[in-house]
Amino acid sequence: MEDLIVLHQFLKRTPSITKLKISHITSAHVAPLGLSLSSLLQLHSINCPSSLILDFVPSRPLKRIALSGTHYTAQPRKFASLPPMTLEDIAVIMKSAVATHMLDIPADIYFIAPMDQHFPHLEKLCLDFVHLNHVCRFPGGPGINVSYACLELSF
Repeated sequence: MEDLIVLHQFLKRTPSITKLKISHITSAHVAPLGLSLSSLLQLHSINCPSSLILDFVPSRPLKRIALSGTHYTAQPRKFASLPPMTLEDIAVIMKSAVATHMLDIPADIYFIAPMDQHFPHLEKLCLDFVHLNHVCRFPGGPGINVSYACLELSF
């Protein structure tokens, strides 16, 4: 996807989408899509770059959230360095209209705010340690050679 205006128009004209996957976007900067809070009210599964997630979460019944998509700059084969997510961003992600059961996120987001504390209904947590838009640094620990970990949770 290179034109976010086209994406916005597509989403606006297809309100009954239940699953959406955006593998990658190409744009020089991160700009909000400007979706109405009353749009895509049946969306229960999203997989997109983390630069877009805050456009989709509020008021939608997202049970599955995956931030595995990538964000490229306008230059061919260059990845954008996305601004790190903050606790405020995590608070927005928690505002799904239903309990989120599956998260697939870059590992650096987990180290900001462990998801088991913020998403008590999680059943599956997947952490990507080598996401192309994120840099994962283990807080206070040695480097380890892990690229992806997926955990089935039970409480």
